[in-house]
Amino acid sequence: MTWVKLLVAFSISAAMNLIYAPVMMTLHKITDTHIVKNGGTVGGLLKPIHFGEIMSGMNWNVQWDFVFKKTIPFFWIPAHTITFLLPAEMRVLFAALLGIALGVLLSLASLKSGK
Repeated sequence: MTWVKLLVAFSISAAMNLIYAPVMMTLHKITDTHIVKNGGTVGGLLKPIHFGEIMSGMNWNVQWDFVFKKTIPFFWIPAHTITFLLPAEMRVLFAALLGIALGVLLSLASLKSGK
């Protein structure tokens, strides 16, 4: 592995995570809250999501202090740097494993916020 390859992988990961991850993580929290409010039912999928109501009820201290300030720089940027260093055929598998990790991290954030 060369330093250039590492720098490219890190740069892609950092750009992706600093631009896209906060929006995606917030949307995950909103949809998770919607699912919980509707009892996890299939019928709940047909009900409108009240974005403003859910966002105003979110614990933004946890979202900022834990989800954004800790998981992005200390987990997601390094994890995605590794992803971009892997051979192309291994990236999808590794991304799937990171998806599982995302679920665990969001669950921890939810427990921490009490919502």
